[in-house]
Amino acid sequence: MQEVHAQGRQQGTPHDQGTRGSDHFARSAILATGVILAVMIGLFLLWYLLHVFLLLFAGLLLATLLHIPADWISERISIGERWSLLLVLVSGLALLGLGGWYLAPRVGSQFDNLVQTLPSGLQPIRSFLDQYLWFQPFMGEMPSLREAVSSTMGNVNAFSGISRLFSGIVGVVTSLFVILFVGLYLAFQRDLYSAGLVKLFPKARREHMHDILEDLGYALKWWLLGRVVSMVVLGVFTGVGLWLLGVPFALTLGVLSGLFSFIPIIGSILAVIPAALVALTQGPMMLLYVLLLYYGAQTIESYLLTPSVQQQAVSLPPVLAFAVQLILGVVSGALGLALAFPIAIVGMILVKRLYIQDVLGDTSVQVVNH
Repeated sequence: MQEVHAQGRQQGTPHDQGTRGSDHFARSAILATGVILAVMIGLFLLWYLLHVFLLLFAGLLLATLLHIPADWISERISIGERWSLLLVLVSGLALLGLGGWYLAPRVGSQFDNLVQTLPSGLQPIRSFLDQYLWFQPFMGEMPSLREAVSSTMGNVNAFSGISRLFSGIVGVVTSLFVILFVGLYLAFQRDLYSAGLVKLFPKARREHMHDILEDLGYALKWWLLGRVVSMVVLGVFTGVGLWLLGVPFALTLGVLSGLFSFIPIIGSILAVIPAALVALTQGPMMLLYVLLLYYGAQTIESYLLTPSVQQQAVSLPPVLAFAVQLILGVVSGALGLALAFPIAIVGMILVKRLYIQDVLGDTSVQVVNH
């Protein structure tokens, strides 16, 4: 009898087992609720502070860009890292000053004329679509671009327009100041911030985290180098090509092509739109020549520039990059669209390092193309 009681006490009554099961369910429910709340709070903070994170990331890219020539100089000349950075800054400011002095007046005057010319490029499209009966009802209800712009500008209150313009200028200047401030501090004190970030992790993981930071820096450095080379080559190639074809505003269109090429995939589409509209004002054959010119420029970038420079560090699947561009472009506008590709590179490296290698244990995956 005593053995039976002892065995019953050891196994517990059904009421005790039910109580323990209820406690376990309650703890699991509380844990799941806490995890969900933490994720929701994190997503809310990310949404609310996304613009701040993008500005900080842009500052990081600026610091990485400054270190590309600075590291090259310090390796070949026996001067310190800070002196090489200072030399790069002075040289860069001098080049920007000369470029602005030479290009700004010409590009500015051409840009004003370009904005006035673009609506004329839509008229051949409208005339072509008017030939089809099924499209005429839509075109009859659709005002011309010039009328729409005039109507919109006429309905805008002058004071509110000036207020929005002023706030927009203040926002742009503030964003540029934050990017410059963060970029310069990270550039001149790179080791301090990287070492401080590594120390946030346990000692057994610090060397591993240092390797991850090295991979991130290596990938971003080569991606930026590839973008700079593409911007220069495509800007010069399209500008000279448009000038030889006799397309108006060739200088401004070449500058726009070089700037838009900083954004992979979508940037090439954005660059060809103004050039195509201007070419339409010169006739359909000119449009064909301009499209062939831009196709040749994109072919040069895709098959010569990108494989030889950018893919030395990382190769990003185009669908993944395009998806990230769409998401950040919708959520955060032009800044998110411009930074989507390097953010996708950072995310892919972190997933490979922290999940595929560390969690799944698959060390065969290649993180960066050293």
